[in-house]
Amino acid sequence: MRGEPRRGKTPVLAVVAILLLAFNLRLAVSSVPPILADLGLGQTGQSLLVTTPVLCFGLAALAAPWLRRRLGQEQLLLAVLAALALGLVIRAVWPEWGLFPGTLVAALAVALMNVVVPAVVRGKFAGHAAAMTSAYTVSLSVGAGLAAGLTVPILHDTGSVNLALGVWALPAGLAFVVWLTQISNRWLTPTQPMAASGTPTKPLISVWSSPVAWRVTAFFGLQSLVYYAILSWLPSIYRAKGDSPASAGLLLAVLATIGIVGNLAGPALASRTSDQRAAVIVSILITAVGVLGVLLGPLSTAVLWVCILGIGTGATFPVTLLLVVVRSPDAATAVRLSAMAQGTGYVIAAIGPLALGLVRSISGSWTIPLLLVLGVLALEIPAGLGAARTRLVGADAPSTGPGPARPA
Repeated sequence: MRGEPRRGKTPVLAVVAILLLAFNLRLAVSSVPPILADLGLGQTGQSLLVTTPVLCFGLAALAAPWLRRRLGQEQLLLAVLAALALGLVIRAVWPEWGLFPGTLVAALAVALMNVVVPAVVRGKFAGHAAAMTSAYTVSLSVGAGLAAGLTVPILHDTGSVNLALGVWALPAGLAFVVWLTQISNRWLTPTQPMAASGTPTKPLISVWSSPVAWRVTAFFGLQSLVYYAILSWLPSIYRAKGDSPASAGLLLAVLATIGIVGNLAGPALASRTSDQRAAVIVSILITAVGVLGVLLGPLSTAVLWVCILGIGTGATFPVTLLLVVVRSPDAATAVRLSAMAQGTGYVIAAIGPLALGLVRSISGSWTIPLLLVLGVLALEIPAGLGAARTRLVGADAPSTGPGPARPA
């Protein structure tokens, strides 16, 4: 078909552009927790700061399908990369008043990227969805790990919060420049299938009426709640145990970096079985073991438990992304399911960082907050098993108006 990408020939620069985009998706979030105590905020302010990005991820995600239709996915991704760099610069240059507005702008940009990229994977890497999802999440984890591990040393070496926060605008600028090459690249140009004259188009699938979509959304929200709760407070948990700020920040880098093992293992396990249930259960159980270790283990064993926790959370996230892809019959449904799962799921996830911070303030320790995380992991099991069943969105949902979706 004219305008269709040629299968089997994946332009290297297009893959690099997507991986660079993924590299930037957690920089705005993971660069803050290691220096949270150095930003001059109280406990409530800290809780609100780490909650703001996750809440934005949810609220902005709902607008992504509409913006994608109006702008095209390449133009939209270029615009949000510019917005991400701008937000990171604002909070770095003027941290006194720009910390929250800059974080807000950066988080809104990331939210839109979060939704659109799975549709790119579904539409352009349909035959290699598991492999591309792994590569995408590995790049994401590398970015998160570098931001978590290097922000404290940069702060200590320069004595400047501005530089410690602002340096992470550079990768966003690089991604913007590389993504410019994709605007005129037909391989990534959205293709709208045209119906033959007089031939009715298939109606769009209503993801909001689909039980499968709601199971995927529930699993996405609960796993995101656990991940962002841990990401936001892990350095504070170990500083409360007596660890140094630099060492506690490095533990967050270990969490993100060792997550690469999970990024690779989760989709690999999911693609080798008839459905994704084994991958769901294994990733949840490994995460639970890591949380128990953080709760009960002495400071001397911190690296062990954080590694286990990183593998578990690192495996769960790409499995949820893969579920969005494989439960969707086409790219149009994938972007709408992605928006639903992330729009609703991240609103659920925003409860995690805020609740853990507030419960910590009330209880005076991290015991009860970590027990609450274990409770959420228990809820993940039925949600994840339901989402992992081999059933497509659309096989159980009514349709809404004309559109290009094909039947499930």
